[in-house]
Amino acid sequence: METTDLITFGERMTYTRKKRGLSGKQLAELIGVKPNTVYCWAEGKQPGVVMTQKIIKALEVPDDWFENDDNFKGKGTKTVKKIADFGKRLAFTRRKKGLLQRQLAELIGVKPDAVCCWEANRKYPNVATIQRIIKALEVPENWFVNDDHFKDQDVNTKIADFGERLAYTRKKRGLLQRQLAKLVGESERAVGCWETGRCYPDVSKFRKIIKALKVPEDWFEHEDNFKNQKSVPVKKIADFGKRLNYTRRKKGLLQRQLGELIGVDQRTVSLWEMERYYPGASKIQEIIKALEVPEDWFENDNNFKDQDIRKPGKKLTKEQQKLVIDYEHVIYRVLKQYNLTPFRERLWDIGEIGLCEAALRWNEHNQSKGISFFTFAFKRIQSELNTEYKKEKKCLYPTISLDQPIQNDDFADVFGSLVGDTDDEFERIEYNILVESVYQKVEPVLSSSEKVTLKHWLHGEKCNDIAKTLGVNFNTISANIANIKNKCKTFFDPKEMFS
Repeated sequence: METTDLITFGERMTYTRKKRGLSGKQLAELIGVKPNTVYCWAEGKQPGVVMTQKIIKALEVPDDWFENDDNFKGKGTKTVKKIADFGKRLAFTRRKKGLLQRQLAELIGVKPDAVCCWEANRKYPNVATIQRIIKALEVPENWFVNDDHFKDQDVNTKIADFGERLAYTRKKRGLLQRQLAKLVGESERAVGCWETGRCYPDVSKFRKIIKALKVPEDWFEHEDNFKNQKSVPVKKIADFGKRLNYTRRKKGLLQRQLGELIGVDQRTVSLWEMERYYPGASKIQEIIKALEVPEDWFENDNNFKDQDIRKPGKKLTKEQQKLVIDYEHVIYRVLKQYNLTPFRERLWDIGEIGLCEAALRWNEHNQSKGISFFTFAFKRIQSELNTEYKKEKKCLYPTISLDQPIQNDDFADVFGSLVGDTDDEFERIEYNILVESVYQKVEPVLSSSEKVTLKHWLHGEKCNDIAKTLGVNFNTISANIANIKNKCKTFFDPKEMFS
């Protein structure tokens, strides 16, 4: 910023006030106005003649001070020009001295919030305070003005991408933010703050980070550590989750089974495939070994050419990610409604895909129609499960279907017996017949309420689950089941029906 840029009265007044070491409030008191009035002048509002004279008197400057450009030529240029990165330079120097913001604030007699504002370049200290800062940090008078002090450190370019470098190194070590936070004695939120560049660790924490990540002292300052490295994983990792999901399925593994092979739980594998976060380098090697694929499998596009994995996809926004997290329980509701909870590990990732699709497609048009996201997501998840089942020549239906055998290879352990687990006078009767046969023979003697209950009951649902599904009282369902059992007992010859 050149000195001639100080063209408005407000800018010149502010510059002169700071040179005098006065705050806006102090200047307001000297001339008998409210601080807000001084702020308005600084923002461009022109004071009257009388007030201008009072300002000139308070600032102890000549009458033509604000009119003569010569008063500003060559003066303050260094301060105005260098002040743009004063905050970063202050933060860098403070850390080099091993001081916290609170400790520096105590040394110069200000509040920690003031130091925070200076380092964020939201406010700037006056001349007197700058002198105290220089003394506290034990640096030369021209420390914050002379570029030579910062040429080698390049604080602007190094500090700016510290967060990205920290995130990259953490992921290479296979650590979650939570795990790194525990190692350095900080909260997960603090690590997130460092990685996004909103704040930076102090020297003591910085050393703990270096120790925890097992990297050299100059790791975050030396460009060679990141040359030709950062771009590769960032470029390839974008669809890592989809590629992992595709490869795992090609190998015929469940998420749980892959997790057991590499020593993680099913949810971790699910999160990798959802791209909530990514495995470290060591885990990627274990995945490659478990899936029996080449070293470059997840990086080489040729491995995925002509596969559906290469279909372009959209990234979830932060709002959409929040929807996915908040409504994850909908997947369980869908699985529960269709009695598929025993196969949760196998089907959960399909439900996750449906939930993400719902978040991507959800918009104001749906809201204007009065459709809740719960309903929208439920149908989308159901659609994804249907698609998967059709591939296997099976299908889900909005209502219970009796078109298929009650027992088959996949679902034999879901459905126990015709009678179920309810306690009554009748013994548990095991059977190995088609649902359709049972239903067709019993149907003529059942009421409409009992027919609906029987459909759910034959598919292994408990009394309380049926009651919730149908929205009726638990006692009603219990009574229906008791009546159905009696009618089955009298209507059929058990020796004929159940062998």
